[in-house]
Amino acid sequence: MGFLTDPLKRLKWGFIPTRREVEDEIEVDVVEVKSDEKADVSSDSTADGPVLEYRDESQRKWYKFFDEYEYRLNSKTRSQHKWFKWFNETDTAAERKLITKLDILLTFYSLMAYWVKYLDQTNINNAYIGGMKEGVGMKGNDLVNVQVMFKIGNIIFQIPFMYALYGLPLNFVLPALDVCWSILTVCIYKVEHVGQLKAIVFFVGAFEAPAYLAYQYLFGCWYKVDEMARRSMIYYFGQFLGLMTSGLLSGAIE
Repeated sequence: MGFLTDPLKRLKWGFIPTRREVEDEIEVDVVEVKSDEKADVSSDSTADGPVLEYRDESQRKWYKFFDEYEYRLNSKTRSQHKWFKWFNETDTAAERKLITKLDILLTFYSLMAYWVKYLDQTNINNAYIGGMKEGVGMKGNDLVNVQVMFKIGNIIFQIPFMYALYGLPLNFVLPALDVCWSILTVCIYKVEHVGQLKAIVFFVGAFEAPAYLAYQYLFGCWYKVDEMARRSMIYYFGQFLGLMTSGLLSGAIE
């Protein structure tokens, strides 16, 4: 259980951030050898090294406040990539093959997972209009209370998962949570009164809680800075697909 207790030990009383002193790397003395071969290598490494860019903050435009990539990428790196191209021009064939595998295994999977989850959230309103109100005996603000129970379960279980996120094998945890979420979602058709519906919806929100945090964390682990935005865009398409297809599927089923 070290992956749960170690992060809490670094916080005051378990939840208040504290100041951390990070030691600088120890510089290793390098013995210089006078030779022509070394001079050639050092000149090549300097030419291929990272480009540092210094900017004048006094001349900074006001709209740069909304540019989240202002301090992540320099002008040279930005010029090497076009916004309409999926891959960077500097990517090799092996890198593109790896990125394609990641897009299928991670980006596409996250898109489908977000679509199905948002489809379920939206279908509560469609089911309420389609006959769930009379079938379960919902009155007054019962629909709002059911939606609130989902949010409560979602918010409460996000907090512990933020600390356990780094120590869990997400390749097993996320599919297992999706299976549990699917079973509870299917069990909703057996509810007979509002209390049962609230309880199941609460746990549906609990099993869905880690999804957003985990997928964004995985994007940051596997993709570079200039690749994350496009993958997050595909991920967010799942939300809009859920909104667009919810009514169509409900109408077709009814």
